[in-house]
Amino acid sequence: MEIRDFLIRVKVGTNLGIKKQYQIYQEIRKSSELSIAEWIGTTKLIKERQKDELTATLQSEQLTHEIQINEQSGGILTILDEMYPKLLREIYCPPTVLFYNGNLSLLSHQRTIAIVGARMMTSYGEQAIKCLIPGVVANQLTTVSGLAKGVDALVHEATLANAGVYHCRNWKWARYYLP
Repeated sequence: MEIRDFLIRVKVGTNLGIKKQYQIYQEIRKSSELSIAEWIGTTKLIKERQKDELTATLQSEQLTHEIQINEQSGGILTILDEMYPKLLREIYCPPTVLFYNGNLSLLSHQRTIAIVGARMMTSYGEQAIKCLIPGVVANQLTTVSGLAKGVDALVHEATLANAGVYHCRNWKWARYYLP
C-alpha cells in the first residue's frame, strides 16, 4: 500500500482526529524505508491493542467500497498531491486528505475572504451577511469557511445566491465544494 492510499484509508476508515492523522503523515513520511505494515507494527502513535484492528480495517473490502463511492462523488486530494492547496499546507496541522467536488482551480484562487461567526445564527448575523456578500461577490472574492451551521452555512447560501464562488473547508471532513 502506498502512502497516499494509506492516508485516504486512515481518513475514511478510522475515527482518528485531524491532529493524529497529521502526526501519522509526518512520521510515515520520515520512515519511508518501512512498509505500511512495518510502520504500523513499530509506531508509538497507535496503541498496541489498536494495531491489529487498524490493519484489518485498512484492508477491508467495505472501506475500499466506501473510498470508491467518495471518488465517484467528486475527488480526493492528499497532502502529497501537487494540486493540494499551497496555503493550506502552511497552516498548523493541515488536513492530510481533502474530498472535493467541482473546479479544482479555485483552490489556488488568490482573492479569498473568510467570514466566520456563531453556529447559532442571530438576526444581526443574518442581516450582516446579506449586506456583505453582494459586495464580496461584486469584487470577485472567493468566500471560504468551515462548513458549520449558522454563519458559515448562510455565507455559502448567500454567495451562491449572488452567483459568487464559494469553497468551504470542513476541518473534520476536509471537504471542498466548488462550483
